[in-house]
Formats: sequence, C-alpha cells, structure tokens
Amino acid sequence: MIKSINIFFLVAIIGLSCKAQQNVDAKIWSKDESKKVHYSDWKSFPSNTLEATKGFIKTNEALDLYGGLANTTQKATGFFRTEKINNRWWMIDPIGNEFITTAVNVLRQGKSPNNVTAFQNKFATVENWMKESKQMFDENGFNVAGSWSDLAAIIAYNKTTSKPIVYTTQLSLLSNFRHKVIKENPERKSLSELSFIFDEEFKTFCDKELQKIVAYKNDANLLGHFSDNEIPFTHNEFNDLLKDRNPNLLNWLKEKGIDEANITTETKKEFIGLVAAKYFSTVAPLIKKYDPNH
Repeated sequence: MIKSINIFFLVAIIGLSCKAQQNVDAKIWSKDESKKVHYSDWKSFPSNTLEATKGFIKTNEALDLYGGLANTTQKATGFFRTEKINNRWWMIDPIGNEFITTAVNVLRQGKSPNNVTAFQNKFATVENWMKESKQMFDENGFNVAGSWSDLAAIIAYNKTTSKPIVYTTQLSLLSNFRHKVIKENPERKSLSELSFIFDEEFKTFCDKELQKIVAYKNDANLLGHFSDNEIPFTHNEFNDLLKDRNPNLLNWLKEKGIDEANITTETKKEFIGLVAAKYFSTVAPLIKKYDPNH
C-alpha cells in the first residue's frame, strides 16, 4: 500500500532555454506502510522557466556584496533579519538592503569515486572549487548556499574575499533526537515522528546540541539556522499518533470531549497545530539563547 507520493526532481534547471515550455525528467517517489522509499522509472513533466512567464519583465537590479537589492536601505544591524515593509515580509541583509533569497541545496563535494575523480580533474583544490562555485552562483542569480552545504569550506573562503557566500546551517534537532532515542529504544522505530516532540528529554537534548552554534553567532554571512527539515505536521501523522495510542493525543481528545469515532479535519488541524507550537516553543528560544543574532 502506498502511503504518500511525491514528485522527486533529479534535474538541473540552470541553462534551460526560454521556450514557452520545457519538459524535464523526474522520478516519482513513494513510501510504503513501513515508510520505505520507492522510486518510479523516469517520467517526463512539463515545466516553465521564469523568463517565459507571461508578463515577466527582466530587469538588471544593482546588487550589494551579499546579493541584496542595493539602495533599498533599511536599518542595518550587521546580521540578516526580517522586517515587515508595506504589509510584506522581507529579509534584510547585514548592511540594510532588502534581500530576496535564491538558494541552492546543497553546495558540497560528493563522496563517490566518480565524484572524487571529477572534483580533482575540474578543481584540484577546495579553494578553486569555492571560487568557481561563487562565480557560478553570481552568473546564475543564486545568493545563498542552503542546508547541508560544506560550511567549513564556505567559511574559509569567506575570509579571503569581499563578496562572501551567504550560507545556512541544518541543525536537525528533532531528527537527531529521534535517531538517538531509537538507537537506545529500537521498539520506538515505528512510532510517529511527532511523538518524540513530547519527550521530556527533547528540550535537554536540544539545549546540549545548540551549544555548537555559538561559533556562528558573530558571522554576518550566516543567513540563519534550519532547526529541522520537513517535519511532517500532517493529517497522516495525526492518524499515526492515534494508531499508536499516543497518550498526549488521547488525553487531549478526552479533555476536549471528542469521541474517536467523530474526529474531523478541523480536530486534526487543531492538534497538529498544538504539536507544532510545542516544537517551535522548545527550539526557538534555545536557538536564540546560543545565537541571539540570527
């Protein structure tokens, strides 16, 4: 039985011509009941480039050293931040310019023998790789190296240039905590990922893990921290929590006077919202504790 289906694009869009429509090849991935991932054969899907979009007008905006929109100066704090301007949220870069994030996941070396050989043939050194990667970013309109990038290489490169590579971290707090707990208690492997948010040890684990981000707190080139990736705050996870007889969910249903036979979509949304609030109220203050600048 297929539990979820997603289109998984294994294509590079850089360099597509500006025809009205392009076809790109992709695989569809799905999860079975044991949450094992399966991939389909390659399939062709229609896709449009931005420049082919009706009404699109290309402009040549002046950019600052971070890739922000020059001459849009807001308050400069020396770090990336957010601000609501004319009822729209903007990212603001360290020198106070509005910043539209166009990021690439991920900027790092591959580890396979073919990757290693190709890297040596094209770049030879990490320094050359970083320099050419930055040039590729600039030529194609990218301004951030996203999650799972080689932070050590990026930070070392940024010390040598006046035009840095903006980067992010990936902390994987819930993910790493879940792996730790399952290693110690294998019987919990089948439980919903959201159930681990309720563990009393989760906050203690996060506090210990987040001490490492102190090293980034004064880096103006850091866009920010990803606490986790794609936490499944979904109806399916609600169903899994119910199937697992999660005591937090069962107690909540009892307090609300909701019969299990009469659970509605709104009920699911409300509880998943509470789970999300618990997660963010746990991790956000701790991130701020160790890195008050991002």
